[in-house]
This record gives sequence, C-alpha cells and structure tokens, in this order.
Amino acid sequence: MSQYDSTNIRITDLANGFVFDYELETWEVTEEFEYDWGGGETSKEFRISNGQKETFLSLDQDDHLALALWEKVGLQSIEPNVAAHILKFDEPPAQVRFKGVGYRRLEGSMGYWRTKRNNNWHKFISWDYVDDSGNLLLNIERWGEEEFEASSGKRVHEYEISNILPREGKAQPANQAYRQAKKKSTGYFWLTLFGLAFIVMAATRCGSPAQVNLQQTPPIQSIAEQYGTHENFSIILHDMDEQPTGWSTQYRHKYMVVATKSAESEPEISYSDWVEVDRDYYREHQDNLGMELMAKNQEGVQTVAAPPGYSSYVGDERYGEWQTSSSGETFWSFYGKYMMFSTVFDLVTRPIYRGYYDNYRGAYYGRNPYYGTDGRGGSIYGTNSTYTQAQKPDFFERRQQRSRSFDSRSSRGSSRYSGGSSFRSRSGGFGK
Repeated sequence: MSQYDSTNIRITDLANGFVFDYELETWEVTEEFEYDWGGGETSKEFRISNGQKETFLSLDQDDHLALALWEKVGLQSIEPNVAAHILKFDEPPAQVRFKGVGYRRLEGSMGYWRTKRNNNWHKFISWDYVDDSGNLLLNIERWGEEEFEASSGKRVHEYEISNILPREGKAQPANQAYRQAKKKSTGYFWLTLFGLAFIVMAATRCGSPAQVNLQQTPPIQSIAEQYGTHENFSIILHDMDEQPTGWSTQYRHKYMVVATKSAESEPEISYSDWVEVDRDYYREHQDNLGMELMAKNQEGVQTVAAPPGYSSYVGDERYGEWQTSSSGETFWSFYGKYMMFSTVFDLVTRPIYRGYYDNYRGAYYGRNPYYGTDGRGGSIYGTNSTYTQAQKPDFFERRQQRSRSFDSRSSRGSSRYSGGSSFRSRSGGFGK
C-alpha cells in the first residue's frame, strides 16, 4: 500500500524512484542531492532520466517554489575566460555570454553539497546568472582552488510536471522503448559508478580540499582524554566563530574546562585556544553556547548538551547540597571549598532550583539538550537565552557583522529578479 495520496502528490514530494511526466515524456528520479546554504537554508536536486537522456531538476523552496532543469556544459564555452577571471579576482565576470546569449551575474554563495547515498559533504562556491528574459540560467561553481564546473538551465513551472508517483504506484508500466533503454543504460550506470568511485579515490589521495570528513573526531574528545583520570569534569562551549578562509569557511570553538581529580582535590579551571571543528559538529551545537557539551560524573562520560554543571557537579553531594530558602524554594548550593563553582556556573544570576533539575534528570539527562524555560516562552540556557546574549556580546556582534556582510553581497531575497528566484549549484564535479 503506497504511503502517498496519488491525488495530492506535489513536486516537493519527489524522491528516488519517483516517476513523472514532462513534455510528453516519462522521467524517473535516479538519484537525490542535497544542498546546505547555512542559516537553515537548504535545497534539493534530482538526477532524472527518460531512458535515453539524463538531466538534473533543481528544487528551491524559499519564499515560493522555484524549479529548473540543468545540464552540465564546458566552462570554455562561456565567454570571457571564466576560470582566469576567478583566479585573478576571486569571482567570475559580472556579465558573460553562452551560445550567443548574454547573462548577468546575480549572486555568489558558499554552500555544501552531498549525494543522499552518503554523508560526505563537499564545500563549494556557486554563482548564478540569468538572461534578459529571466528564463535562461547559468551556474558556475568553484570546488577548489583551480577546480570549476558550469551548467546551463531553464526555468520550469510546477504545472508543467504531472502524474507524479512512486515507481511502484504507477498505474501502467513505462512503455517498451523506455524499458529497453533503461535496461541498456544499466550497464552504463555501473561503468559510471565505478568511474566516479575512481575519481573520488584519486581526489582523496591527492588531498582534495573540497571533501569534508563528517566522521572526524571533534577536538573536545582530545580535551576529555586529557582529563581521563579525573573523577569529574565539565567542558563548556565558551565561544564559537565562523571565519571565511579563501573559498571555504573555518568553524571554530573555544572551551572552558572545570575539573577535579577527586572530591578532596582543588578545582582546576582552564580555557582552550580556538580549535577548528567540522561544519556538522558546529551546526549541531550552534544553539549550545555557554552550555556543557561533555561532562564526567560518577555514572561516566555524558555527551548530551546540558546547562553548565548539570551533568557534572550539581546533585553530587560530595560537592554541595540542596538547601531551602526562607520562601520555601529548594536550590543547589556548593560547599565552601567549591564555592568558586557558583561563580563559574553563575548560580547567583541563574540559581539551580530542585524542580528544574529534577525535570532535567527525569526527561532530558543523556537523551536531549535541556535549555530550561523562563516562564515567558524563552530559554534560560544556550545561545538563544537572554542571559547568554548579555554575557557573550562579542559572539553576537561577530554574527551580526557576518549577516550584514552577507546582505551586502546580495542575499537570496535581495538578488531575485522579477518573477524568478535564485537558482543554485548543480551537483558539481562529484555529482555528475
């Protein structure tokens, strides 16, 4: 039984194995790609085949749905010399010509691309062009210092695509010619697949800067290993930053470490230098500024983000105790020897009440990050809390400066042409 309502499937439901009709031909989705443009902006692309020809369908849903069909073209077919211009000025020409048609540049954006077959994200920069009619498109991509790709495209309207169904839900099988062509193309598919595998392996051996290994060990793990013999520690995300480096972006963390070798030893507090982290780890913790990312207590090492001290020292009666105020509220208080923890974890401004802590232990500990609630719909901890915004002005000023800089370079919204949208990258050197 299909999970889709055949009367209500839209182009936004497309996935690998779907078929649809376009210009009196049946097309099948043979592969999915994903793009991440930062700030929560993403888009999709699909490799599609009618049994005789392959092309790419991009889907970008921002203020409204934007569709385009693309095919890869030789960079040398675009005038003037695009590669030379990028190497000299770090961007392609403002105006170019392709097959006798003039195009103007709309915007340039840095992003990440991956095929849905795996989690290997690749950095690249994409520049969009459009002709005077707004219907013909060009895209130029940079995947490394001297590695470029180009694609030409045309805008497509959603109403031009019909009969969208998963392959198993198609009422009638594809026609005989289509099946024979698909059978013939299977051999080419495997040859292409092995060829791509060889290219990727070769690029890896040559140290290609475009690929990001999302499985690499985060630096925080090395810090934790340094305190492996300590009974308790808390590693707090003290600061974070994004720095453009040439055609890519460097993501950085700075940590504060609070540790004790035993309940009888003196507390140790230290700060790390800036350390580079991969993009996915940075995004995973972008809401966790000022929070404990890793901690060790009597139960072992905890790796789910928590308020500072929550999964390391609070509740441990070797370091403090629960007390009751004159108003009847129960709160955590550290012993005199560890009173400095009250300053480090700022319990004066944000006291840890028993009700909040019990809620954390019962519903969040070891499972989900806990941000607390201020009773007005906001959070007490993390990047989005008013407390963090007041305590970390440098971070928020840097983020605001990046936002202003991005806007000045033409963001997705400001670069739109009449009736159109911004069309991003194809699948680059690794996608086709």
